[in-house]
Amino acid sequence: MQPTVNWFEVAGPDVDGLRTFYTDLFGWETSDMGGTGYQQVTPNEGGIPGGIWSGGEPARTWAVFYVQVDGIDKAVARAEELGAKVLVPVEGTGPVRFAHIEDPAGNRVGLYEPV
Repeated sequence: MQPTVNWFEVAGPDVDGLRTFYTDLFGWETSDMGGTGYQQVTPNEGGIPGGIWSGGEPARTWAVFYVQVDGIDKAVARAEELGAKVLVPVEGTGPVRFAHIEDPAGNRVGLYEPV
């Protein structure tokens, strides 16, 4: 079996804020795993599952993953509306266009769109 991405985590001190950000931006659904505060992400069709949580004590932030979107310019604009900062503006002329944003907790997230 080839290595594949099959899970992701996004961590930050404001779990509810992160959950709202990602569900509003990508339409993901989340559920609390057994009252732990760990939010399991149920991805859209064809996506991979993941989690959103506080990052432990003391709360830490981390994540780097790419999300394929339809309409990279629109997705970046929507992310900014929801409180994201653009770290790498949309670029690319080859097989993909991509950008990096920083979510409200300071996590770097890559967005890309096949050309």
